[in-house]
Amino acid sequence: MHEGLVYFGTLLGAMISLVTLAKYLFYTKSEINAKLEEHKELSDKKDETLLERVNTVHTAIKDELAEQKEYIHQNLLDAERNSNHIIQEFTNLLNAVKDELRADTVNRYNELLNIVNTKVSHSDFDRLENKFDKVTETITELKTIVQFQLDEKHNKK
Repeated sequence: MHEGLVYFGTLLGAMISLVTLAKYLFYTKSEINAKLEEHKELSDKKDETLLERVNTVHTAIKDELAEQKEYIHQNLLDAERNSNHIIQEFTNLLNAVKDELRADTVNRYNELLNIVNTKVSHSDFDRLENKFDKVTETITELKTIVQFQLDEKHNKK
């Protein structure tokens, strides 16, 4: 009988060990659901935190983009204004030079007429004619330069 009790105790101990081991190794459905719910809550909190960070960064990037667009737009306007101002200055300068050259040409032509009328030497006449040719050549060069620059400006637009 003593042996029967030993076997019975061993069998009972083995069964308790087996149940404990099964409980330890395999969770019940309610325990698994509880763990899943716990992990889901943690995951949801992390998702909310990440979503808040993403929204914050998105808002910051959107604001910075709007500022950059405004800054670039302002720089483009300033550059166009400066370009128009420089072209206007160059045109004014060209008109002033043209007026000076026109006045100089008229004066030289009048001098030439005076020389012809007073019948001065042939060398004076040649000298004035060379000056007149140089003035004409300068006017032509300036006109060509201005035309090229105006064409470049129109081609860039």
